[in-house]
Amino acid sequence: MTFNTAAGFAVAAADQPAVMRAVATWDNRAPILGADNLTFFPAGLPAGTPVKVLGGQTFDLETILVHEMGHAIGLGHPNFADRAVGPVVPGPVTRFTASTLGANGRIDAAGRDGRVGNFDDNRGDDLSLHLVDRDNNPFNAFNGVIDKSTFTMDGPFATGGFAQTPTREVAAAGRAATGFNAIRDLEALMVQGARPLEVQRELTRDDLHGMSYLQSGPDQLSGGRFAADDYVFSLVFNAAGVASAAGAVPAGVQILVNNIALAPPLGRTVFARPFASAIVEYDIDDETGQAIAQTDIWLDGPLESAGTTIQFVDVTLYDAFGPTVVQVPEPGSILLLVAGLTLVVQRRARRVANARASKKKKKKKKKKKKKKKKKKKKKKKKKKKKKKKKKKKKKKKKKKKKKKKKKKKKKKKKKKKKKKKKKKKKKKKKKKKKKKKKKKKKKKKKKKKKKKKKKKKKKKKKKKKKKKKKKKKKKKKKKKKKKKKKKKKKKKKKKKKKKKKKKKKKKKKKKKKKKKKKKKKKKKKKKKKKKKKTRSHCPEGASAELHHLGDVHPWQRAFDE
Repeated sequence: MTFNTAAGFAVAAADQPAVMRAVATWDNRAPILGADNLTFFPAGLPAGTPVKVLGGQTFDLETILVHEMGHAIGLGHPNFADRAVGPVVPGPVTRFTASTLGANGRIDAAGRDGRVGNFDDNRGDDLSLHLVDRDNNPFNAFNGVIDKSTFTMDGPFATGGFAQTPTREVAAAGRAATGFNAIRDLEALMVQGARPLEVQRELTRDDLHGMSYLQSGPDQLSGGRFAADDYVFSLVFNAAGVASAAGAVPAGVQILVNNIALAPPLGRTVFARPFASAIVEYDIDDETGQAIAQTDIWLDGPLESAGTTIQFVDVTLYDAFGPTVVQVPEPGSILLLVAGLTLVVQRRARRVANARASKKKKKKKKKKKKKKKKKKKKKKKKKKKKKKKKKKKKKKKKKKKKKKKKKKKKKKKKKKKKKKKKKKKKKKKKKKKKKKKKKKKKKKKKKKKKKKKKKKKKKKKKKKKKKKKKKKKKKKKKKKKKKKKKKKKKKKKKKKKKKKKKKKKKKKKKKKKKKKKKKKKKKKKKKKKKKKKTRSHCPEGASAELHHLGDVHPWQRAFDE
């Protein structure tokens, strides 16, 4: 399925994500489990929500699309909706359970409680068009097979009375009125009548049950030897879109979403597709009864034919309100089976049956009058015989009752025994499960402990390695320090030796100097002594001058010699 991109029919880019989400809602088949699939935003819908503004009223686009997608797969309105003759008057009439008008041509009244759509309604000769299971609760989960063997329009129901419709009024009515506890803010998506500023996007059980019923195929029986015609819906969304402005069906598309400025006349399709007939379904504004969208379901044969199937579907949104909806010449379906049967046939057949039934009733009344006269005579004779027979029957009944009671007691005993056995088995299973769980827990604990131990060992090893590394580093540092110290000591020793050598040299030099000085002194002394000796031999006045001059007079030298 996809959306139209042709001019005049194109879905806006901002609205395309809403189409995709609506398809996903039905394809996911996930009903809301409790209440609250209705949310009202009195201050306006959240920013960014794709909307349709019609007649000054703002509607949630996704809510409209999810409803129309339900029509596209074959579901109709579970409430009376636009089946009323003449313009729809919003209110109680539209909220009745979907039905025929019956032989009297009108909707019959609500029941004593005054509520519309619940089992208490006094619908007279109206025939239900809504499928529900035997407990007559459209909102509960049904776990079994969903087909005509489990779901019915006419009952008999556990509540008695008429089939109940999945409207918000029925959901909230309470146990006394419906047979189930009150549920707030819940209504099937397929209920006709949208409300401004209200968001409704989740499937209810009733919507999902309708979809499941369709999947049982034309024979309306599911599984086993009836499985040959069963099928499963698979909705595939094409995000690229397709341009379709003519009557021809676009290739590879079965459901097409369009958008047009103005709605076509009432009961008329948007396109003239090349098929035998069509059903037109509407969603309407619940306040005014005006159309806000339509779905054209194209068929390959007449509605009355059991072999008619859906061939193509146009879902169309409007930019302005459409006409006020009245009964359409070809009325909307309750359920359509894509694989073969259309349950619209049941609706038509029921109308024909009602007309025939009214004629038959008149004939029967005449016959009854004649028979009554004859019967009165016969009754008198029969009364006596009946009394005797009654006595005999009573005796037989008593005997049967006794036997039944005995059988019931036996059955109860057997059931109790079975229950006890089941309980024992369950207990054993629980014990086994507990033991298994305990074992698993123990194993997990052991594994955890082992892991912890391993981690601890690893940590210890790492710590040891770190310590060793640190020790090695320290040793290396110490060695380096020792080497440095040794080097320093050696240097110091060398320096000391050098200093000593220098000192020794200095001392030697000093000694040498001293010796030299001493020698010089000695020499000087000797010289002085010599001088003293020479003075007495010198002529007067000559020795003093020669001594002063540091030289020896030749005469003195000769003398000395």
